[in-house]
Amino acid sequence: MQIPHPVIIGCSGTALLPEEAALFQQYPPMGCILFARNILDAAQVKQLIAGIKTASGWNIPIWIDQEGGRVQRFRSPHWTNFPAMARFGALMADDAEKGSRLLDTATRLLAGELRDLGVDVDCHPVLDLRFPETHDVIGDRAFSANTEKVTQCGKIVIKALEDSGIVPMMKHFPGHGRARTDSHLELPIVSADKAAILNQDVAPFLALRATPMMMTAHIVYDAWDNLPATLSSTILHDFWRSEAGYDGLIVSDDLAMKALNDYGTPAELLQQTLTAGADLALYCSGEYSQNTAILSASPPITEAAWQRWQVCEAIRTRPYTPPAQALCAEYSAWAA
Repeated sequence: MQIPHPVIIGCSGTALLPEEAALFQQYPPMGCILFARNILDAAQVKQLIAGIKTASGWNIPIWIDQEGGRVQRFRSPHWTNFPAMARFGALMADDAEKGSRLLDTATRLLAGELRDLGVDVDCHPVLDLRFPETHDVIGDRAFSANTEKVTQCGKIVIKALEDSGIVPMMKHFPGHGRARTDSHLELPIVSADKAAILNQDVAPFLALRATPMMMTAHIVYDAWDNLPATLSSTILHDFWRSEAGYDGLIVSDDLAMKALNDYGTPAELLQQTLTAGADLALYCSGEYSQNTAILSASPPITEAAWQRWQVCEAIRTRPYTPPAQALCAEYSAWAA
């Protein structure tokens, strides 16, 4: 097995093209992330995943954004449509015991569908707070405006995914809730007191820092640093890794997003985020030329990052146990 490169890339369609297979073989990445463009039905997805693993020459992890609500790549009629996380947050506020039970059940059902397909990593949960100014790109993806409720819900999701053999990833550190613009389209700049950010936005991440993966935000917090968090050694290395003591994998959000357009090419952005303290980087466009550029310019994964991945490797080998039928029935009745 070749040492993989610290990049998670997308592919272009529902089957791996010959040139993509050759790229996976020459520069095996640390993962392939699937989007709607890659998905038709279960048989096709399994065949695509098998092709990706064969081309890569190792048991490459398959990644997905499967949260519920607006952000779920696997949908009906072949898979379950899960509610947005704000609905669970509202239930938790009314009835914490029932909310905890149903969120745990829903997450385990979601994980079962991912396991059946061969998906390993779910970029879930969102730990962003929902402020009055929160842009709709987050919106009802966030559990709550309440720090404690977000932490409580995030903890349930993380445990249920891990118990089910799916690696969770909390996002978008240090918090996307105060952003008034969509970082897919432009760079948000948040002007808020650093103490407020630490006491509110960062609090769920700190409480759940045993989570094996964290995704960064492409946002400038100008009271903290003049660089986006994804490229900021002050935020990623000095604070999160050193001061907060986080020992999981730091993963950049998608380097193809327009928020980072002014900071360099994808290959240059990769070097910048790795230098800032990230272990891995997402590049999700599925464009062959850009995948080639970023992988060919990438160093091998560091020994420290590879050792952090071993925690994730242990999670994805866990057996899956579906929820009890009574819990599934209760959840289905509520979600209908």
